[in-house]
Amino acid sequence: MNSITNLGNLTALTVSGNVTSNSISVVTGNLTNITATGLINAGSLSSPLATITDINTSGTITGGTFSGTLSQSAMNSITNLGNLTALTVSGNVTSNSISVVTGNLTNITATGLINAGSLSSPSATITDITSTGTITGGTFSGTLGAGTLNNITSLGNLTAITVSGNVTASSVSATTGNFTDITATGTITGGTFSGTLGTGTLNNITSLGNLTAITVSGNVTASSVSATTGNFTDITSTGTITGGTFSGTLGAGTLNNITSLGNLTAITVSGNVTANSISVVTGNLTNITATGLINAGSLSSPSATITDIPSTGTITGGTFSGTLGAGTLNNITSLGNLTAITAERSAVHWEPAR
Repeated sequence: MNSITNLGNLTALTVSGNVTSNSISVVTGNLTNITATGLINAGSLSSPLATITDINTSGTITGGTFSGTLSQSAMNSITNLGNLTALTVSGNVTSNSISVVTGNLTNITATGLINAGSLSSPSATITDITSTGTITGGTFSGTLGAGTLNNITSLGNLTAITVSGNVTASSVSATTGNFTDITATGTITGGTFSGTLGTGTLNNITSLGNLTAITVSGNVTASSVSATTGNFTDITSTGTITGGTFSGTLGAGTLNNITSLGNLTAITVSGNVTANSISVVTGNLTNITATGLINAGSLSSPSATITDIPSTGTITGGTFSGTLGAGTLNNITSLGNLTAITAERSAVHWEPAR
């Protein structure tokens, strides 16, 4: 057996046992079981079940399930996995790019771009989203691109929006909202406004429209204020104050500057009137205390203490006490129909008629 080096041209060889050999070269044959610690070189190798440590081939490897690690050169040479009907990977897929027509990818971590017809994820952190379609999601965080901002014409029917930074828009409409600062070159329309207007804004306000009511807790500084009904705590004005009823105390500077009260139809004063002079056409004065003259067409009082009464008319009264002026005495020619006269002095000077 040691001397057999050639079996000639065998047309067929059937071995019922095992063939142990350093090498076997077969052009065509069916080998039931092959166990080799070395290499198996074949034009093609087909087996329904085989455990192969390493497969080196320049052709196609066809099989059901492959397990193991592809060599670096094999991986570099793979450009296509053919037409896969399905691919299931239990571990991670690390690739420069992945192209999938339809598939469920559990977790995607990409440092580059993800190009997809549609992308759906219950939770994702995406650095940049570029889409010609619609982006739908719960919460968005980040900065929109300038081109995207220019193309946004509607945000749909928002139930609420919270912005920590500035909102720059041609117009903003909100049923209810809290705005920290509003800067607008147009018109701001709303129900209730609270806060402080900027200096430039105040200077440009020329009208507040038809206000039904306005309440101001601070000072109102205006060229003119017109109100049908209102309660004003303090009014300081260099112009004219026109109104129906005024209640309160005038400032000292204001009192000194009042030279006329206009054409008053009536004036009622519950306290005292202190003035250098008072001129009244018709009026009821309860108490008059004057250190000067009282000039009147007629003067009537149930009780009065008057120092001097110069009158060209008739003085009517109950009891007179004092001294009549010399001119007045000379003009007395009759005392009327006296029912009685009482003189305190005992001597009466009388000269008979001549």
